[in-house]
Amino acid sequence: MTSTEKLLTEVKSLIIEKGDMGGTDSCQNLIELLGKGHDEVSMCKILWFILNYKINNHKPFLLSFTTTVLGISSITSGELDNAFVYREYHIPKTGRRIDLVIRTANHFIPIEAKIYSDEHDNQCCEYLSYAHSIDSKSRLFFLSINGKAPDVVIQSKNDEVARFTKGISWQQILEWLKEENKRDTAIQSLVEQYCKALAVLVKKEQKDFYMEIAKLINSSEDIKAAIIIEKAIEQKKENLLSEIIDGISNSLENDTGFDFDPRLNEQWNNAERIATYYSFKRKSTYPGLNYNLGSIGIDEDYREYFFVLRFEIDFRAFVGFGVWYIDKDGTLGQIQNPDETMIEQIKNRLYYPEQINSGRDWWLYWEYVSSNNQNEFEAGPNFKNPNDEYYELFDYERRNAFIQEAVDLLRKMRGSIK
Repeated sequence: MTSTEKLLTEVKSLIIEKGDMGGTDSCQNLIELLGKGHDEVSMCKILWFILNYKINNHKPFLLSFTTTVLGISSITSGELDNAFVYREYHIPKTGRRIDLVIRTANHFIPIEAKIYSDEHDNQCCEYLSYAHSIDSKSRLFFLSINGKAPDVVIQSKNDEVARFTKGISWQQILEWLKEENKRDTAIQSLVEQYCKALAVLVKKEQKDFYMEIAKLINSSEDIKAAIIIEKAIEQKKENLLSEIIDGISNSLENDTGFDFDPRLNEQWNNAERIATYYSFKRKSTYPGLNYNLGSIGIDEDYREYFFVLRFEIDFRAFVGFGVWYIDKDGTLGQIQNPDETMIEQIKNRLYYPEQINSGRDWWLYWEYVSSNNQNEFEAGPNFKNPNDEYYELFDYERRNAFIQEAVDLLRKMRGSIK
C-alpha cells in the first residue's frame, strides 16, 4: 500500500468513526431547519433579542457582551440600566441602517454583521462618521466569520477608520454564549438553539475533526501524500463544475428556445472562473451560462441591452433573469437595478409579470436549483461550504439528476416568456 493509499484509508476510517465529519447535527436545530442559520438578518435579529434585556428581562447578557466580546471596560452595569439596543438603526439623510447599535448615556456602539458578504459602498467609513458625530470615542465593531476588519478598512488611507474599526467573530459570540448560558434563564432554550446554529456556522466541530486528521500526518511521506491528495481533490472539484456547466449546455444545445449567444458568454470565460472559484471569494460573476432573450434597446453611446436568462453557480446554483449589455467596443457587463423603462419592457414579455421586482439588485427574479424558490438557502448543494448534497454530486447518477433539475428549471423559466 502506498503512502497516499494508506492516508486515504486512515481518513476514511476516521470519517466512518466520527459520522457526519464531526459536524453539528443541524436536524435537531430549529434555526437550521428553518434555513436561517446562514442568514445575516435572522442571526442578527436573534442576537438583538438576546441582548435586549427590556424584552427578555435578563441584563447580564448585555453587560457580559459589552465587556467580554467587545472589550469595553469603561461601561458599567448602572449605565446599562437605561441602555437601548437597536436593530437596523437608521442613519438620517443617507437612509442606510446599521445592523445593531447599543446606546447608553455615554456610549454609542455600532455593530455591522456579515456572514458571506463583505463591506461595500464605504459602509464602515459612513457608519463610523455618524457614530463619531454622537460619541467621538465610538468604535465600529465588524462581526464576521474570520473576526477581522474588512481588507478595505485595513488598507484604507483613512487612519481614523482603520484605528476605530475592530473585528469580532461569530466564534467569539458562540464561546461567550456557551459560558453565559449556564445560568437558568427564561431564554435558555433559545440561546441553546442559537448556539447550535452558530456552531454549524463557524464549523467548530469540523475544525476539531480536521485537527484529528492532521495528527495522521507525521512524516515527510505523509505530507507528500497529503499534498498529492489535495491537488487531486482541487482538480476533481474543478472538474465537477465543468461537468455541470457542460452537461447543461449540451442538453440545451439543439433546443431552439435557447439562444446561447457567444457575445454574452465568451468574455465571461468559464474556464478561468472555474479555476479560481474555490481559491478566493470573487466579487464578480461566478461560472454560468447566458441565454439571450432579446434586445431591449440601444442608448446614445451605442451600448446595447439584452434580457438574459442565466444559470449560475454561486454558493448555490440558481437560474435568474437579468439585464446585460454589450458596449460599442464589445465589452460585456451586467446591469444593476435596471431602470423602469427596461423593467416595463421585460414585464410585457412575461406571462407572469408580477414576479419581476425592480428592487432585486442584479437579478429581476431567480430560483434556486433543487428547491425552486428564493428562500430555502440550505436546500440543495452548497458549492462554497460543502454539505451532503454537494458531496453527492460526485456520484454519477446524482450529478446527472442535478443537471436535469437545472435544465428543467431553465425550461420552466424560459416557458414564462411570451
